[in-house]
Amino acid sequence: MRWEILLLVVIVGTSGCATREDGYGTSAQPPAATADGRAPQKPATAIVTPATGNRGRITSVNLTSRHVVVSYPIGIPLPLVEQRLFVYRAGLKVAELKVSKERIDVNLIADIASGECRTGDEVRTE
Repeated sequence: MRWEILLLVVIVGTSGCATREDGYGTSAQPPAATADGRAPQKPATAIVTPATGNRGRITSVNLTSRHVVVSYPIGIPLPLVEQRLFVYRAGLKVAELKVSKERIDVNLIADIASGECRTGDEVRTE
């Protein structure tokens, strides 16, 4: 029983002393220069900036009366009456909407000012 406890203490005590090859826990040396004398460069990282503005989705389209129902997530303020909205499909602008006064909870009605809308298109204010 004593040997098992001693062995466990030794294993746990020595496991934190190992060094890692990625430079953590050691004094990391600067990277060596390349053949042309320049230091190697880090790979480029993409900078992602989320678009500002409210985003909604078209849940229903009525082509005969040219209006749509737009749903927004809970907590997002709805656009104002008569405000212009833009409809995007696969990142491309496909239509323009004009907000009407009818709204219930997180849904609102908008008239299609120009373009063509489908269910599932993204609606943004810009």
